[in-house]
Amino acid sequence: MIIFFKKTGLFFVSLYLWTVLFLMAFIILVTGLLLLFVSNARIVFWTVRAMLRFMFKIMFVKVEAEFPDNFDFNQSYIIMPNHITFWDIPVICSVLPNYTFGIEAESHFSWPIYGFFIKKYGTLPINRKNILASFRTFETA
Repeated sequence: MIIFFKKTGLFFVSLYLWTVLFLMAFIILVTGLLLLFVSNARIVFWTVRAMLRFMFKIMFVKVEAEFPDNFDFNQSYIIMPNHITFWDIPVICSVLPNYTFGIEAESHFSWPIYGFFIKKYGTLPINRKNILASFRTFETA
C-alpha cells in the first residue's frame, strides 16, 4: 500500500513539474520573441531572467552561483557551457548579474525565422571553419 502511494505521489510531482516547465517555457519564449519586436535585447534579457527565476521557484529548484573572490562584475567574460542538458542556458541567464548574449555558428544566422531573432537579440556569429574569424568574434564579445 505504501509503495502505491509513493509511486502515485511521484507521478503527481512529475506531472506538476513537467506541466510547469512546458507552460513557463512557452510563456517565456513567446514573451521574449514578442518583446524583441517592440524593445531592445537588454529589456528582453531582464524580463526573461525574471521569468526564469520565477519558473525555478515554482518548480522548487534552488539555483545558486558561486563566483571567485576576484570576480569583477564590471568586466566581460566568455562562459562556455557544454550543453549536456538543456538547463545550462536558462541557469546561466538566471544567475549572472549582467546582460548576457551568445556566440553561435554563423550558419544559423541564415535560417529564416530563428536567424532573424538571434540577430535581433545581439547574438554574435562565429565562423567555425576560419580560426582567425573565430578569434575576431571572441574579441568582439
